[in-house]
Amino acid sequence: MEQIKKLFEKSKVPAAKCWGANLKNGDEWKLSFNYSQSDDEIFRIASMTKVITTIASLQLVEKSKLSLDDSLHQIVPDISKIAVLDENGKPQDSDSAITLKDLLTHTSGFAYPFTSDKLDHFLDRPRGPANPREFLVWPRVFEADQGFCYGTGIDWVGKVIEKVSGKSLEDYFRENITGPLEMNSTWFNPPEEVHDKIVDYYVRDGDEFQIAGPRIPEPTEFHGGGGGLFSSAKDYMTLLKCLYNGGQMGEVRILNNDTVDLMFQDQLPDSIYIGMTDAPEEHSWSNNGEFCQD
Repeated sequence: MEQIKKLFEKSKVPAAKCWGANLKNGDEWKLSFNYSQSDDEIFRIASMTKVITTIASLQLVEKSKLSLDDSLHQIVPDISKIAVLDENGKPQDSDSAITLKDLLTHTSGFAYPFTSDKLDHFLDRPRGPANPREFLVWPRVFEADQGFCYGTGIDWVGKVIEKVSGKSLEDYFRENITGPLEMNSTWFNPPEEVHDKIVDYYVRDGDEFQIAGPRIPEPTEFHGGGGGLFSSAKDYMTLLKCLYNGGQMGEVRILNNDTVDLMFQDQLPDSIYIGMTDAPEEHSWSNNGEFCQD
């Protein structure tokens, strides 16, 4: 932790909080850099939302309300209307089935502009945050099971959960995950009584960092499965400990042990490369997250 602290002190990062744990012996390490020593400060956790959405969907699989391998077209018919971009970047109709497993493993063809040049060119929009509602109309960049691309598929999982459960993601999470685990700082719409714990969030502008927007969010009725939650380091560590313990924390069980094991198994076929993004078009010192098995 001392080395991490020195790195932060040398950097221009305005503030950070780190929490590490050795779950085998219970040792923990905490570091707050320009934050208070409280464990309850609330952050926008962006794509860390995806883990909780994944857990929620697998709960429904355990209850036989969802299947990993059945088409989702009848549950969320709009997903069948999403076009696929061909090799020339032109949208084409597709009637291929999309399954929950496709969405969870990022093999459905849904992408982000920053993970697919093809989608980026098609959208032709400035880089930066997008309205999550837009994710549900963006075309896919390949047919299901024909590749891997980190993308918006988990937002579709969120819509599936809402349709099958009859509840908003906020309500489903509170009733089945964050509530039972007493993750009381974890919300899409944080209640007023925790607003004083929400911290500013920043974006990088060259070598500098700028506050990105209002500290207190406007309430939203749209809950994105791929991002949008607020949470604290304490809450998220509780979730990670629960997963490490096979889906159980104390008397609370959110998943069966076998299901948790499944979450941490490699689900990609050998034919699919490992990495997040397309190869960059420009010359770059970065490998852009692309690694292939030999």
